[in-house]
Amino acid sequence: MKGQVRQSSQRRRPVTSERGVTVLEMLIMVAMVMIISGYALTRISGSQQYMRMENASREFMSYVEKARLDSMRRHAGPPGPLPQQTMASVSITGPRTYTVVMDFDGDGNMDAPRNITIPPDQGVVFNTGTTPLPINIAFNWRGRTVSTAAPAVVATYVTPPAFSLQTTGAYDIVRTTAINLSTSGDASITEGNRNVAQPRPVSVDTSVNASTSIRNDNMRVTGY
Repeated sequence: MKGQVRQSSQRRRPVTSERGVTVLEMLIMVAMVMIISGYALTRISGSQQYMRMENASREFMSYVEKARLDSMRRHAGPPGPLPQQTMASVSITGPRTYTVVMDFDGDGNMDAPRNITIPPDQGVVFNTGTTPLPINIAFNWRGRTVSTAAPAVVATYVTPPAFSLQTTGAYDIVRTTAINLSTSGDASITEGNRNVAQPRPVSVDTSVNASTSIRNDNMRVTGY
């Protein structure tokens, strides 16, 4: 009797249409995950490389400004009587290397040159164009860029060539941070650096009538 009941219950069990995931569907899913993950990793790596370029630019600019202030503080270089204090300088010696010469500890004496290398895994290099290396940037006591060929009573002012720091484009498009140095010693970062605000063009209004009197006898300036 029990055997008959068991057989009848087995006969009444409904047949379902459940189906597992096929190997092809699994492969498609894995491929989609790999493509999305690879794209996200590439974008993240590109952003990290851009940040490393900006950090390298800021570090280089900080050394340039420190060298300029050091020459001004020690009253180094021409014009002036001989002998003269050695000028502080920054020299680009290779695609990833530059040398800083200055009084690092502030005791009034020049210290040993400091050689700085941008690690190859950073993906950041100097782009000096057709300008041969090394590129020497030296400052005199006026904070202006002068020639380092030989000390002289009269300074020979030079304008440093244009160069930039850029990414190698290993993970993203090539991005560039241009470094500009004027003869007066002013340094700025332009173009590739989006965080630097560019000056807006100045417009002059020439519609003012020259015969118009703008003087007001009641106007007074106080507080000076």
